[in-house]
Amino acid sequence: MTVVSTVQHLHNSCSYVVFLWTSFWVFIAETAKTLINEDNARRGAIKVFEAVQNVQLNKHLFYVRRSDTVLDSV
Repeated sequence: MTVVSTVQHLHNSCSYVVFLWTSFWVFIAETAKTLINEDNARRGAIKVFEAVQNVQLNKHLFYVRRSDTVLDSV
């Protein structure tokens, strides 16, 4: 493989992952709107977004996940 083809392959792979991730969240949003009404789905999405913006919680998630990975490798 040449460098150009390797870079193109990585770009295509990353684009595909972004596409899958986006499709997944669109599916979740549409399902939430179907199961619960649209207003409740919107409020829930806002609450999740606000929770993810919390610096302390993000640090906690990062360190908990990192310690799990370190302990698994030991």
